[in-house]
Amino acid sequence: GGPSHLHCMSAIRNSNYFEHGLLHPQVTWMANQGFTEAVETLNSDGTISVPDGDGLGVEIDWDFVEANQTAHTIIDESGISGLS
Repeated sequence: GGPSHLHCMSAIRNSNYFEHGLLHPQVTWMANQGFTEAVETLNSDGTISVPDGDGLGVEIDWDFVEANQTAHTIIDESGISGLS
């Protein structure tokens, strides 16, 4: 699930449904997965809107991402990126 899958499903011509377990108007677990908003919220007609902002279309909760990070590796042999 998540915004990347919503974008992928919306780009497939012969796909007209999005199936996802634990998706219910009263379940908010997806909002706690690194996004600042509920990504997979059911509309009143039972559909789910595809995010339309920049990138994935949603804001990423970087505090959540950093708190749940398990490793950090930068692959930059030349060192030109300036990342540290």
